[in-house]
Amino acid sequence: MTPTIDTLLDEILAREGSKDTNDPNDSGGRTKFGISQRWHPAAWEDGPPTREAAKEIFFSLYVMKPKLHLVTPDYLLGQLVDYAVLSGPHRAIVALQHIVDVSEDGLLGPITLGALAAQEPRTVNNAIVDRRVLLMTRLVQQRPKDLVWLYGWVSRALKFRV
Repeated sequence: MTPTIDTLLDEILAREGSKDTNDPNDSGGRTKFGISQRWHPAAWEDGPPTREAAKEIFFSLYVMKPKLHLVTPDYLLGQLVDYAVLSGPHRAIVALQHIVDVSEDGLLGPITLGALAAQEPRTVNNAIVDRRVLLMTRLVQQRPKDLVWLYGWVSRALKFRV
């Protein structure tokens, strides 16, 4: 793990928090360190995941597997990994592809990376922030019970504006 990726995963863990929660309004169900029992049942087989286990899950499933480690600059990498953790890697990559105007297949490859390299990264980054916020508001329209989370989700996304 590079120092940059290690740091951004530590930041995600700090945002997610270490509390073991089981809010009935949370679609992910029981969660610790941002690892939900619903989406990562294997991580919960022996009880709540440890911080180290959560970090490894984030690294393997939300950085390496979707190839987000290939994205630069660091602030855009950080945002895309955070987006992937909250909404899934596919959705994060599709958002990037939409912004850089390439086929939206959810796979990060040379065409997407080339299109990203040809654009001003701050503009791309901020457009992704906007897309995240719109997604969150659309989710709340579809699932009004998630309104309780909207302020936190939007605040989290807006922190990535550069």
